[in-house]
Amino acid sequence: MSPRADREAEDRRARAIERAIGLILRGGVLISLGLLVAGIALTFARNPAWLHDAPGFDALLRSGALAAPAITDLPAGLARLDGGAFSALGLLVLILTPVMRVAVSLLGFAVQRDRAYVAITAFVLAMLVVSFVVGKAAG
Repeated sequence: MSPRADREAEDRRARAIERAIGLILRGGVLISLGLLVAGIALTFARNPAWLHDAPGFDALLRSGALAAPAITDLPAGLARLDGGAFSALGLLVLILTPVMRVAVSLLGFAVQRDRAYVAITAFVLAMLVVSFVVGKAAG
């Protein structure tokens, strides 16, 4: 291949990676939004009195009864159509969206054989993973 053809192929790969990253970011935000809206709708559909009983709703919020479920409890909550489980999953998707962006960037830099950016992005991804693990251990 000529140098120009190599450069064009590399540019196509870079654009494909940029499109994938854009799709991940947009998709993650839209999925998260959908899950959060569904969670709120399910919560109020099951408890319509909360829409009109501000003191009762305020007391419920203060009680902690609406706290997010543990990740291990999400499947059961989703199966029960529990609004809190849908909202918690929406927040989890929102948190993981930028992590997925970093992971795809790492793959893209690896395909482009850009060692410096592979190292930097791998470090960032490792720090994100460590922060989740440490946060989970401390929480």
